[in-house]
Amino acid sequence: MDNPLRLLIFTAAAVFASETAVILVLNYLPPQSTPVEALIDALVLGAFLFPVLYLYYLRPMQQSRRQLAQATAKLELAEIPFRESNEGMLISDHANHIIQVNPAFTRITGYAPEEVIGKNPRILSSGRHGPDFYKALWEEIARSGSWSGEIWNRRKNGEIYPEWLSLRAIKNEAGDYQYHMAIFSDITQRKNSEEQIRYLANYDPLTSLPNRMLFYDRLRQTRELALRDKNGFAVIFIDLDEFKPVNDMYGHACGDQLLQEAARRLLACVRNVDTVARFGGDEFLVILQDVPRLDNAIPVTQKILDALAQPFHLAQHEIKIAASAGITHWDATRIPAPGKDDLESLVGQADQAMYQAKQAGRGTYRVWQE
Repeated sequence: MDNPLRLLIFTAAAVFASETAVILVLNYLPPQSTPVEALIDALVLGAFLFPVLYLYYLRPMQQSRRQLAQATAKLELAEIPFRESNEGMLISDHANHIIQVNPAFTRITGYAPEEVIGKNPRILSSGRHGPDFYKALWEEIARSGSWSGEIWNRRKNGEIYPEWLSLRAIKNEAGDYQYHMAIFSDITQRKNSEEQIRYLANYDPLTSLPNRMLFYDRLRQTRELALRDKNGFAVIFIDLDEFKPVNDMYGHACGDQLLQEAARRLLACVRNVDTVARFGGDEFLVILQDVPRLDNAIPVTQKILDALAQPFHLAQHEIKIAASAGITHWDATRIPAPGKDDLESLVGQADQAMYQAKQAGRGTYRVWQE
C-alpha cells in the first residue's frame, strides 16, 4: 500500500463495505434511502479518513522508507572502498575468527571467502616470524589499539611474500574490543626494487662482483677480524694487460665477455672467505683473509696470474692476455706507521706494486715494500 491512490480506493471500499454491512444488519437505512446515498456517505467518510490515515500512517511509513533507503545508500557507499580497494581487507571477531574479507584479499592471498570465513588468520602465517614477534604485535594492539609494520605471509599456493600490514582493534559501544580489522598490501614489487637498488649499489652489474663501495666495506671488516684474532691479511691489485686492444679489435661485447670470464677465473682461485671485487675497467682487487705472513699470499697470486694467462675462447675467437699484480700485507701484530694504516693507503700500496710489475715486463707480480 505504498501508492496513495490505491490506499484511498482501498479505504473507501472498506468503509463502504463496513457501512453497508452495518445498514443491512441493523436496518439502519430509512426506507427512502438508496445504496447510492450509502456510497456517497462512504466516500465522504473515506475522504475524511484518508488525510487522517496519511498523517498518522502513510507519511510516517514514507519517512521510514526514505530513511531506510538513505541508510542503505550509505551502507552501499561505505562498502564501495571495501569492495573496490586494491588493498586486502579482513575483519575478524573478538575471538579472532574471520567473518569477512574483500575481493582484494582473495586476489592477493588466493583464498576464496568460503575457505577462510570462520578460521583464524594464522592460516596465512609464513613461519618466518617467531612467537616473540606475534607477542609483541598483540601487546601493541592491546596497548594502543593498532599495529603497523612489514610482515611475511603465505599465499594459498605456498608462496611466501612480503606485505605491509595495518591492524586495528574496533570497540563496541561498551568500550570492549569486538572486532579486528586488517588492511594489507603486497609489497613484493617494492621489495624487489629495493633489493635491486641495494644490489646495484654494492655489486658490479657486468661481473656480479662486489664493487668499490662493497670492497672497502669488506676490507674494513677484514681488518677488524685481523685485529681481533691478532692475524694478518693481504690485498692483491690485478690489472689485465693489453685489454684495450681486445675492445678495439673484437668490440666491446667481446671485451665484456672477457671481463666476465676473468671474474669467474679469479673466484675459482680463492676461498669462499676471500673477496674478489671489480675496481673499475679491467682492474680487480682481492682480499685474502687469515694470511699471517706476506709469503702466504704469493702462491695464490701466482695461481691467479696463471689462470688469467690461459686463452679465452670468446665469440669463436681465441684471445690471449696476461695480467700484472701487486701485493701488500697488513699485520695486526705490528704497530702501523702513522698514516699508513688507513684502507685507501693499503689499496694504494697494492696499486703501486702492480705498476712496478707492469714496468718489469707484465704478466708477473711485485710486493709492495716500504
